[in-house]
Amino acid sequence: MAHDAAPEPDSEEVADEATVEDSNSLLNRRSYMKLSAAAAAAMGTAAVTGTASAATSRHGISFDRVVNAVEDLGWDPDGNDPIDVPTDEGLLIEVPPGEYVFPLSGSEPHCVSGDLRRWGIRGLGDSRNDVTFRTASGDSGYFIRSGYNSEGLLLENFEFDNTGDHTGGDIGNWLRAQDKLMVKDIDHVGFSGREPYCRWSILPEIKSENGSGRIVNYTKTGPSVFAGHGASDGAGGVFSHDGLLTFENCVIANQGGDGGLYTGKHNGKIVYDSCEFRNNDMAAIRAGAGCELRNCLVVIDWDNAHPDNVIDDQKEPTGTAGLYLSTAEYGKSGGGVYNCNFVFKSTYYKGMAGIHVNNSDGNFDIHDTRIQVDFDRMPAIWGGNPEDQRFSSHQTPEKPWGLDIRNVSITGSGNMRGDGAIFIENRHGTTIADSCIQTPNADGVHISSARNCTIENTNINAGGRATVFDNSSVDTSGVTKNDSCPLPDTSSPVGSGGSDDGTEETESLRTRLVVAADENMRYHVRGQNTQVASDNEGPTPTIDTDDDGAYGALVAGESVALTMDSYSVARIEPEGGATLTLDGDVLPPEEYGTMSTPAWEVGEDVTIPEETSDSESADDVSGKRLAVTADANMRYHVRAENTRVVDDSDGSTPTVDVDDGGAYGALESGQSVVFAVDSFNVARVDPDDGATLTLDGEVVPPEEYGTMSTPAWEVGEDVTIPEDSTDLEWGDLPGTLLSIAADDDMRYHVRAANTRLVKGAPGPTPTVDIDDNGAYGALAAGQTAYLLVDSFNVARVEPGDGATLTLGSEVIPVEEYGTMSTPAWEVGEDVPIPESEPLPSDTVSVVGLGDAATYQFTVEEDVVPNPDKGTLDDQDNISDRSVEGAVTTGTDSYRFAGDITHFELLGDAAVYVNGEQVSPDLLGTDQDARLTDLIVVDGTGKSGRCDYEFSVDGQVVKSPELGSVEAEDTVEGGAVTGTVEGERDAYRFSGMLTGFNMDGSATIRFRSD
Repeated sequence: MAHDAAPEPDSEEVADEATVEDSNSLLNRRSYMKLSAAAAAAMGTAAVTGTASAATSRHGISFDRVVNAVEDLGWDPDGNDPIDVPTDEGLLIEVPPGEYVFPLSGSEPHCVSGDLRRWGIRGLGDSRNDVTFRTASGDSGYFIRSGYNSEGLLLENFEFDNTGDHTGGDIGNWLRAQDKLMVKDIDHVGFSGREPYCRWSILPEIKSENGSGRIVNYTKTGPSVFAGHGASDGAGGVFSHDGLLTFENCVIANQGGDGGLYTGKHNGKIVYDSCEFRNNDMAAIRAGAGCELRNCLVVIDWDNAHPDNVIDDQKEPTGTAGLYLSTAEYGKSGGGVYNCNFVFKSTYYKGMAGIHVNNSDGNFDIHDTRIQVDFDRMPAIWGGNPEDQRFSSHQTPEKPWGLDIRNVSITGSGNMRGDGAIFIENRHGTTIADSCIQTPNADGVHISSARNCTIENTNINAGGRATVFDNSSVDTSGVTKNDSCPLPDTSSPVGSGGSDDGTEETESLRTRLVVAADENMRYHVRGQNTQVASDNEGPTPTIDTDDDGAYGALVAGESVALTMDSYSVARIEPEGGATLTLDGDVLPPEEYGTMSTPAWEVGEDVTIPEETSDSESADDVSGKRLAVTADANMRYHVRAENTRVVDDSDGSTPTVDVDDGGAYGALESGQSVVFAVDSFNVARVDPDDGATLTLDGEVVPPEEYGTMSTPAWEVGEDVTIPEDSTDLEWGDLPGTLLSIAADDDMRYHVRAANTRLVKGAPGPTPTVDIDDNGAYGALAAGQTAYLLVDSFNVARVEPGDGATLTLGSEVIPVEEYGTMSTPAWEVGEDVPIPESEPLPSDTVSVVGLGDAATYQFTVEEDVVPNPDKGTLDDQDNISDRSVEGAVTTGTDSYRFAGDITHFELLGDAAVYVNGEQVSPDLLGTDQDARLTDLIVVDGTGKSGRCDYEFSVDGQVVKSPELGSVEAEDTVEGGAVTGTVEGERDAYRFSGMLTGFNMDGSATIRFRSD
């Protein structure tokens, strides 16, 4: 592979440094003659002839002396004689305008190598193109291969020239440093060849986690040979990198091989700011999660690429994506694209996506960005499946995996490869918000195998399907479909370059101090030239201009980032209230120093924020514990001495009744709230049996509630009993579902952590065993009871094989029931085993939807009325193995044995077999009548009307138990149209969802069984 051309050495030193000539580590003979350095030790500086000067500083790098390359080192500005390059520590070489050639040596040919410390080369021309470097022999090689321990390395204001030769002359620069790398105003011109002639033009690496480097106004714009992935190096790369690199105002264009810049696979961080990437092979820019692109322009327009680019005849080019993110074996997350523009006009071969987040990369932001795709077979955004790594060496990233797509505009005439403008695979929690999609020849959003996704306040003006959801759960609100979307800004974001006096120190080269609050606190720090960091996301501090520092207050969890030339002292209150990090390392409190006059002691208003929580920790508050646990949806009002909220995490926050010493509120079935009280007085619960009250763990009998004549809801307070929900999506419940399915007439007693009843569950309701944290009851064969638990402990079933217990999706083996010595029926509770005649085990139910419907069906063996469900009347008749009946609003239900051999329905009704809704058209045929998929259009809690339409390639019916039934909601074949306005519609279907459109606000949920 081409990107192996610059391998890491086996140790921390450069592998071939043993072969480097002495001229690379000390002043050579010519330099010695020019500088007369024999007196350096005695005089403290080199005695130079010509214009050698004293110490200076540029871009935060301090140099001991400056030499003129021509006058002091004897360099030939006409390019006839190869130059000798001294590498003394603290040396800055200033180069007058001219053309210079450098020699190559070593097993990997190069000119300069070894550890370079406070060393640099700077051109003195008015333009970077006034000083030019080429190889002396015309062969390819590296100008610089700096060592692992380099620090303070500067290249400024000149150009490297590959020449026009296609088979040699390529120049590379491997710029390793622990810290303080600066590449500024560098142009790389000439033709870039393929292997074996190519070299990484720029290969920067920061080896220290706390180190940083900047590449500013670097340009490499081609032409190049386009020879496909791995056949050439491209403009450059970043590999063994651990610190921070920023590319600012850079232009990379017309680069073949492994992408414009290949920069994703390392432990460090990279920021691209105001850069431009055009017409580069494989990807305009290759990066990885953890990186940031800000204010950048990415363009693929091969029809307007460099006219001298060459398509290689040995290996075709790869095709061009825009931004390709892959951290491969590093499996990183974070970072994002912010305020960028992507334009895809023409290409020689399509790439993977405009922005492709590879499977190895986790969560990532795409914000305030515009993408235009005018050629086919490439989506604008593609988030690959993190559970399916392309190579065994790639690392699955840690969750979360969701993409956060906000204020993004996607336009263009391309067909998006048939995957949609945005294609999301298995990236749970993805959000698409405040965005606009206008794709006349493509689908809008395709989400596959992803849960808890959101589309909100987004226009999807698609010529194909607006949304495609495969085995996914997606909430949508505020989705429109007719708006036009803004196009990208194609003006270059790159500012003007040019040399400056270099005396400013950049933020990335200054000391960074972060104050992170571990609790509510205030702080005052002092340091030379203290400023707020540009990426500070916390509250803005007050800059203390008098004493060179900053002060402020933070709430627990907040932080503030500062930069300074050097740290002096800090004061934190309370002590231990914050963690300070200095350049990434935690600063121990004993090293804060002593500050005698923080701002709050000299009259400044710096107040520690007060706690805002209304609840108190159970460990910190005294008193008896009064718990209200809802057995049904209910409301309550309790009065007690000194009432305080201890735990409301499981329910809605109560209102403390300050006037009467109590609290009131409403709970859904299974929720609870806990108070601390000095003593209990009186309570009112509505409905009367809607809750269980306990005082210090002992149940308060309803007859001891006392009489409360004026509960809050009778004196004008808004305390509404929550409405019942028939949503049976167990996966959305806060716990694990425990089901007891009776295989025979039986009784049971189970104990489990945090046992709760399941709201809206079918089957007999168990009795909650508050004392022992469990539940008990009896079931007839075929019945099922449901509980919600945190974990299972023990169970007793009689008879022993009378039921099947299932926890979540796993059946609990009988041998794992454990031993329960005192089930409810052995300590006086009345739990008799039902006595019933054996009934057929299968059920079929016909549910009326408001209009009269008739039905008839025949079974193979036996059919009887179902005593557990439905009501039969004179219109319903059983004759031998056949049934005929009619429903309007009720339910007719039967138990049967054998297969249903014939079923006919005239009119509109819902049909269920064994509790699962089926297609009446397929029931009694050889085809599978099950409807395994569900789609819910939920308008509850939304304002206004939402119209929707969708289609499937199988069967679809209305689901009355999960949604409303209205005449204006129609099902014709596989097509559905409907509307919601404050209610919920639900449908069950088979096959694939082939299209979905909506206009208005509603939540869309999709589930596949």
